[in-house]
Amino acid sequence: MARLANDRPDPSHNLPGTTYGLPLSAVISIDALTGAKTLAGSAGSERAVTGLNVMEVPDVLGWVKPHELLVTTGFPLLDTSRRLDVNRMLALVRGLHDAGLAGFAIKLGRYVDEVPESVLALADDLGFPIVQIPDEVAFDDVLKDAYAALNAFQSHVLAQIDALHSALTQIVLEGGDLDQIAAEVSQVLDVGVLVTSTDGREWAGALSDELRASLEVSEFLDVSGRVRVERMRTPRPFGVGEIRALHVAASGTELARLVVLSERRSLRASDVYALERAATVAALDAVSKLGESSQEIGNVVKVITSIAEQTNLLA
Repeated sequence: MARLANDRPDPSHNLPGTTYGLPLSAVISIDALTGAKTLAGSAGSERAVTGLNVMEVPDVLGWVKPHELLVTTGFPLLDTSRRLDVNRMLALVRGLHDAGLAGFAIKLGRYVDEVPESVLALADDLGFPIVQIPDEVAFDDVLKDAYAALNAFQSHVLAQIDALHSALTQIVLEGGDLDQIAAEVSQVLDVGVLVTSTDGREWAGALSDELRASLEVSEFLDVSGRVRVERMRTPRPFGVGEIRALHVAASGTELARLVVLSERRSLRASDVYALERAATVAALDAVSKLGESSQEIGNVVKVITSIAEQTNLLA
């Protein structure tokens, strides 16, 4: 259910955790929001939405949660003379951004005719989306369609995680190697995967020809074919997506790097969770082979286990 912004949130909802939300761009594309348009802050259009909240009171900042899309008629933004309080709206946009909300959606035409240029400029500076909702749209239809889309997305995420979990379990039970594991992760999550030495020498991986070609002409590969993992201490732009390198360590010893390439989109938290689950399954099943495997296989198991322990760094 959606919350009204004068219903105090449950403090337990503010506990840290992974966010599995639908991108804002997808939420504002639902049928109930036909005709909605982003007025400013389009750089944040891929912010994750996990719920909707209806603004019913002026002091809404005490009642919102991260990753919500806040919707309003604009009435709470009026002053005592029934005119838009621009300073209040500026403070609201900044406060919502600081609180980690996904965006702010407003009906124009009934109480507020237009969003002031100063507010739009602030939203653009912050990369915080302000969305115009058509005046004829009913909030109950928006909430119904939005939560249907969110539920469908969550179901897809769970199915994706289960599929990867089952596939990797089968691979390790059949004695599969790191290349096969990387290939399955790549196929299910639609990302490129490389496992390299600590200095970027490729050990295993799964890259499409397109991704391999993009990597070869990028700044992230040197003339010897070494992946420049030292340039990926934080996520770096790669196409319209990103490339990341994860430190893989065990007992304080650096063993490898896990490089994830996503050329068409940024990684979602659901991708990270799927990677974490998959790597954990692979590690647990591979550990049983240590007694009869070579030292090389043992090192592979350590790498996989370390990936399972460290994948949260991708979030």
